[in-house]
Amino acid sequence: MKNTEQLFNALISNDEAQIQDFTSAALDEKLRLAFDIRKVGLTANIFNKTVSESSDIDENYEKALRVKKAISNTKTSIKAKQDTLTSYQQSPKANTPEYREKIAKVKEVLLDLRAQLQNQEAYLRKVQAEK
Repeated sequence: MKNTEQLFNALISNDEAQIQDFTSAALDEKLRLAFDIRKVGLTANIFNKTVSESSDIDENYEKALRVKKAISNTKTSIKAKQDTLTSYQQSPKANTPEYREKIAKVKEVLLDLRAQLQNQEAYLRKVQAEK
């Protein structure tokens, strides 16, 4: 990339000697890059693994990481809601209608979070099976 930039600067300054040098260097760099890419493709064919297969593996790995992060976040939310529920239940006001309503809402949220966690864990198993 540096050679291309130097070639561009030489073209702007109209320096024939530098244009020749940097043209050669830029072409060498591009050919080397093309050769390296070709080697990777041939190596992949030799080991019967195409580049698309490896990118699929990378995508599955990234999916699994995202799902694991979501699972971790959901577990953290469940823990926080359980702590909230415990504090409401242990409150001296736990038997008041206001607190009973709060407790019911927290229990409902906990049920939703647990269902979400089960779905995330099932999805993670599916993604891991695709590897």
